[in-house]
Formats: sequence, C-alpha cells, structure tokens
Amino acid sequence: MSINLPWHSSSNWQPTEVTQFINHVNSGAGTLIVRTDAGLAYLKALGNPDGPHALVKDLLGTHLSAMLGLPTFDYALIEVIDLDELPFFKAGKAEPGPAFVTRGEDGSVWGSDKRLLDKIDNFDAISGLVVVDTWLRNTDRYYLPKTRVNWDNVFFSKESTEEGKLSLRVMDFSHAIQFGGELTTSVGSIANIKDEDVFGLFPEFRKKLSRDAVRHYASILGGVSRSQMEDAVGLVPHQWHLDSPVRLALASYLFQRASFVAETIESRLFDPPQLTIDLSDGGKS
Repeated sequence: MSINLPWHSSSNWQPTEVTQFINHVNSGAGTLIVRTDAGLAYLKALGNPDGPHALVKDLLGTHLSAMLGLPTFDYALIEVIDLDELPFFKAGKAEPGPAFVTRGEDGSVWGSDKRLLDKIDNFDAISGLVVVDTWLRNTDRYYLPKTRVNWDNVFFSKESTEEGKLSLRVMDFSHAIQFGGELTTSVGSIANIKDEDVFGLFPEFRKKLSRDAVRHYASILGGVSRSQMEDAVGLVPHQWHLDSPVRLALASYLFQRASFVAETIESRLFDPPQLTIDLSDGGKS
C-alpha cells in the first residue's frame, strides 16, 4: 500500500502546506507549532531528536485510536520543504519530507489539575485511552513500572458540545509500541505481545473508569483484523525508514497484541488477582 501526499484523516481539515512557523516545543519528537493553509497545527517532522520512528509511532497511535472510535485531533500527512525553515527547540531544523500534523484546538494540557477531569463531557474516553495505551504499550503518559508520569500528554479541548465543558483528546504516541527509539523486528516478541502491564492509568483516572466502556472498546479491539493492521502500517511513508521486514512484524504484533489485550484488559482493571497463601506447611514459616 502506498499513499499520495497530502493525506488527510478528515474531509473537515485538509492542510496541504506550512505557511508560517509559530513556535517550537521542548520535546523529544521536536514538536513544532505552525500555521498551515488550513489553520493552526502541531507538526512533527523528519530530523527530530527522537528519529523518524517517533513519527511512525505517533501516526499509528493516532490512527488506531481513531479506528477504535476514540476522540483524536484531526490528523494529516503533508510535505515539508527546505523553504519552510522550521527550527527545532534545541538545535537543527526540520528536514524535507513527509511530516505528521494534527489540527490545533483551543484547550490545554492537564497539568495534574484534578478539577479538569470533572468538566469533561466524554468520560468514556478515559476508559478508551487506557485500553489503547495498553494495546500500544505507551510509556509516555502514565507507566508505573518506570514511574513515568506525563501530565502534558493529556489534552482537554474547549471544542466541546456543551457550554463550559471540556473534551478529552487522545494524542501523542511517539514513545509507544516498542521501548526505545527504533522499531525492529523484535517488536513481535511473545514478551511484548503478552505484556500484562497496564498503561495510561493515572490514579485520578481510576474512579472515572467504566466497566461498560472498557468492555465496549475491548470488543472493538477484539474485532480488528490483520488486514486492517497491514493497511494502517501501509500509511507510513517510505521516507520514515520503516523497512519491509519491520512493517510485517509490526502489523503482526499489532494484531496479536490486540487479541491479547481485548481478552484480558477488563479483568486486569476490575478483577485484581486475589491474595493467595501457601498452606503446604500449615501456613508456618
């Protein structure tokens, strides 16, 4: 599968080029705030500090979240050219080639303000975020084994359907799927497929989880096909240096991991293992 640029996820937002550099963000993926011919956008480009596979992960994470019916930003792939002159925060500038862009929305990152959670109009999205983060093993939002807590990777949009309410947006997967920078064929290891850790579950999210919502998203996840995963991986531009063996391994991993998480996520979230006591010696030590 090959795609032609520009490529858009939505008919409602169809940028084709960068028209103005606005600012840069101090992030590993070198996020840039730009204006496009379709309005404000966040752009991630080749040449970023984390490498091209950060773009692969972000595109796939966003696309697969949307596939599950989760609220994402509109997203697209557009071409960056030399004349755009887009400097990263620390050093260097965006290289020419396909870039991943998401539509800018009025709102703010969480910043650990618990009160914001009570203002959202899409509580079920919290459950969905935990499901998709666990599927994709997203370490850059909330991942307890590594004590990773990133409040800035939760965004509340003011573009809500209700006055005074906020809408959770599922975003930023540049550190998902495989730990470390580059994706390799080892992504499909049994250990990765059957990783039992839960990802994305901030303590503040715990009381907001809905068993019905988790079951809903798990049901969708359990119904994804291998061909859907192959098509998703097929969206990745060849300029992002994802070679054929890795593409095959990645699509297979996403499919197998989806089945595993779909079958196990509800019990892991709501039916924690019971404490067992070894009574083989009468309970004495």
